[in-house]
Amino acid sequence: FPLITIPFVGIYSIFDWKTPQGIDWFYLILVGILTQLAQYYMTLSYQTANLSKVSSLTYLGVVYALGIGFFFFEETYSLYSLLGIGLIILAILFNMRVKTSK
Repeated sequence: FPLITIPFVGIYSIFDWKTPQGIDWFYLILVGILTQLAQYYMTLSYQTANLSKVSSLTYLGVVYALGIGFFFFEETYSLYSLLGIGLIILAILFNMRVKTSK
């Protein structure tokens, strides 16, 4: 991920750089710390838990992103988006159920 994003974001930043002000620094540091913690625990879960269960839960990130957009940024979604969320949740539940029954 960084190998792809750093060149693109780096070039974009050269032409449209905005220096963070005041509380923005706090938010940037907080995002960095939480990202590192999330990466650490995700790696730990891949090492210690059932891989098929953990990997299927990564698809919940889409649902979280849409939920945060809805509640914090007042985004609205089409019927297809809501159906997609439902399909993701059903697929995860079905995958977990099938894996535990074997």
